[in-house]
Amino acid sequence: MPGDDASVELKDLSLQGPQLAAESRKTRTGGPLREPAIGCIGDDFQQSLDTPASDRGDSSSCNPAVCRYLYGTLPQLTEAPVSIVEIVARKLGGRSVLGGFVRSQADLALAVRKRLPLTALQGLSKAGLSDQEIEQFVIPQRTRRHRAEKKQPLTIEESDRAVRLLRVQTLAEDTFGDVAKANVWLRRPLAELHGEPPLAVAQTEAGARVVETILGKIAWGAAA
Repeated sequence: MPGDDASVELKDLSLQGPQLAAESRKTRTGGPLREPAIGCIGDDFQQSLDTPASDRGDSSSCNPAVCRYLYGTLPQLTEAPVSIVEIVARKLGGRSVLGGFVRSQADLALAVRKRLPLTALQGLSKAGLSDQEIEQFVIPQRTRRHRAEKKQPLTIEESDRAVRLLRVQTLAEDTFGDVAKANVWLRRPLAELHGEPPLAVAQTEAGARVVETILGKIAWGAAA
């Protein structure tokens, strides 16, 4: 009967609603949403992730750092997307230093477990960290010289510290759009961090998450 057909069609449409919404989100973002490219994030920033896309804006209008937090990559424009993880890997020396391609957090975690070579520390220096800061936050100079003489790599813990600091520095650089501004901000005492600079707080993973949350707020337009 016509009436039965109509009711079946309405029922089908109601079932397709969530699927259509999902497809709409895929269309806006250029593909399915992916997990953030950087570690874990704070509750405040997570709340912004839970905000409907219509209220938040699509990926084409957000700050590059925010896009990477939300979608794992830059918005699809004319260039291939590049994740923060890939930028960190490139700064560490790329495939020749890390021993393989690094395109995901899992790849970077594997490189850390395999222990980074001492040459990876050059990436921290090029990113703006001084020898004194590398000594304070990653490895003492005396230990570094001893390792160099014996041609030994960093320990897993030292490798993790190096990657974490470079990850935070890279996100700050992306957020402010300028290396010099990012490095000044990383060394400026912040009230949100009880008067400590972000670089010092980022010595631990828990501290790095707090710094990343603050950078996320800045990327969304909050005061620095």
